[in-house]
Amino acid sequence: MPDFDWRSFEDVDITERFNAEALGYGDWIEMLRQLMADLEAFGGAWYERLETQVLNDLFTGFLDATGRLSRSPRVCRVFISHQQKDVGDAVKIAAIARSRGFEYWLDVHDPTLRFMGTTNLPPSLKAFLIASIVEMNLLNCSHVCSVQTVNAVTSRWVPYEFGRAKSRQIHSSQAASWFAPGAYPTTAEYLLLGECLHSNKTVELWLDRERSRLNCR
Repeated sequence: MPDFDWRSFEDVDITERFNAEALGYGDWIEMLRQLMADLEAFGGAWYERLETQVLNDLFTGFLDATGRLSRSPRVCRVFISHQQKDVGDAVKIAAIARSRGFEYWLDVHDPTLRFMGTTNLPPSLKAFLIASIVEMNLLNCSHVCSVQTVNAVTSRWVPYEFGRAKSRQIHSSQAASWFAPGAYPTTAEYLLLGECLHSNKTVELWLDRERSRLNCR
């Protein structure tokens, strides 16, 4: 996995959000090129036709293209998935990851996503761009850790991100969930397909074990 550091792109245009070292870079650029061409072609009618005719096809094509890429996790980077109300716990997991030699990706620390939240783009286009950025960061992470509290039950993103990042075998040690006191995997059985961690110490042990197993840096 290329050593792409998303924090190096705070003040750049969205078309330069990723560089050539990022997995999926070529597919990202091609998707944006097609989007710009379609916006120009549709002109004033783009809003009515964009969501169904362009965005769905573009995003599906992007997922298909990146899904054919082979991952080589030379860089230990964990994607931290959380419900919006659990950002404090997510930040703590990020700190643990850094302390164990892992890089991390966390949405609230991503300058591009923060910028997207302030734009006046139509909702469908904004959602498309946010989902595409999330997909690129999932692709460039070797692991995923979901934050499980009573709030996570209502999240639509957490199960999506867990499933997208998890490797294809039935059980994956590269996917894990941290459970707050009172939260249990029985509320979402799919979490049993990854590692279930019930303390900060078990998060540390999981990260140490994975870093040694994969020999990622």
